[in-house]
Amino acid sequence: MGNTGGEGLNFRAKPQMTDKIAAWVDGTRMIEGGPAQGAEGRLWRNVQDPDGNVGVVAYEYLVMETPIFTATPTLTYIPTSTYTPTGTHTVTPTPTHTPTITQTPTITLTPGLIQPAGRVVRVIDGDAIDVLFQERERRLGMIGLDAPDSARALSTSECFGDESLVRAGEALSGREVFLEFDPRLGREDRFGRLMAYVWMPNGQMFNLMMLAEGYAREHSLIRPYAYQAHFKQAEREARDQNPGLWSPNICEQ
Repeated sequence: MGNTGGEGLNFRAKPQMTDKIAAWVDGTRMIEGGPAQGAEGRLWRNVQDPDGNVGVVAYEYLVMETPIFTATPTLTYIPTSTYTPTGTHTVTPTPTHTPTITQTPTITLTPGLIQPAGRVVRVIDGDAIDVLFQERERRLGMIGLDAPDSARALSTSECFGDESLVRAGEALSGREVFLEFDPRLGREDRFGRLMAYVWMPNGQMFNLMMLAEGYAREHSLIRPYAYQAHFKQAEREARDQNPGLWSPNICEQ
């Protein structure tokens, strides 16, 4: 459904801001189809409008009508999750690389105190999002994660930056998430951004998923953080299995 603050949901033939077919009012239901695309520093979703036309809409203006909740956790919700993706995940955005992910990570995490946040308003990069937290829209950085910058953040994307952005958008855009803050680091960095581990309603930690699938590198901070050993292990396993940015001839190592 559209969520543009009353400006109208622009329906486009191609993933570019100048190729508008029609404009629909907020709340218009669209049928999703196909993978996300990255173009012009934005995420785009293939959709079908109420008239049966097929086109694309910028991801940031869509609201998922059916969240992927399986339960309604409280502040004491403590799932035990093992991230074990199955099958083959192929990313096909506008960049020139098309990596294939086939590895199965072996890391199990038990989170600490999780706080319900809100809907992810915008995916900035593979390691940064805008999220509703305590009724405010806040910029959030992922603890322990260093994803390459995309064209959304820079005039030209870094190697594998657009693929990382698309993967993050597939996992988080329009979704409800839960935050785990690290008492060793505090809630905010020196720029005023929230810093957290982001848990998805399926029990998986987004930070770990991006490392395991090769969409980001582990980022060590000045002070140790809670899951540092697990994140370093995830990066080592990814390097060994060569997914994503660790694939041969994708990026300079």
